[in-house]
Amino acid sequence: MKQFRGIFLAILSSSTFGMIPFFALPVIREGVGIDSILFYRFAISAVIVGLYLLFVKSDFRITAKELATLFFLGVFYALTSLCLTAS
Repeated sequence: MKQFRGIFLAILSSSTFGMIPFFALPVIREGVGIDSILFYRFAISAVIVGLYLLFVKSDFRITAKELATLFFLGVFYALTSLCLTAS
């Protein structure tokens, strides 16, 4: 059952990630820049994830190696989002 749930959540995540431009189009037409759209999107999601982690009393500490990994993955995620939205 856990494997099915993981596969389902992966499909849901990838399909909603691919739909980013559809939700961004109305605000792009109003003149909002792509960088602003992505900034607010990432800021809101960081606050939501942070609140969830506080709610479940998760430990926020990470090692230097984990920080480097998170940095590079974050850069690639941001570039992918930027390119997807710009296209």
